[in-house]
Amino acid sequence: MRQLRCRPNANKSKTLLNNPADLGVDKEADPVTGQRGNVYIADGYGNHRVVVFDANGKYVRQWGSPGNGPGQFGARPAVHRRGHG
Repeated sequence: MRQLRCRPNANKSKTLLNNPADLGVDKEADPVTGQRGNVYIADGYGNHRVVVFDANGKYVRQWGSPGNGPGQFGARPAVHRRGHG
């Protein structure tokens, strides 16, 4: 596996990923937008967050930050789709 270089200020961008760890495509309707096919990216090695894009690649939302408190990820986040664990 090729290791990507982490960008220290990448979390300031909504769309710049920093060595993502995992991704998943949700075939079910998004609970916020109602659209199908959103892509959830665990952008965790550098940014400690989950970023969501719609099926066309448009930014939808994100959550998470480095740390151990509520809404924070101390380690890289992973993506688990509904009905799959």
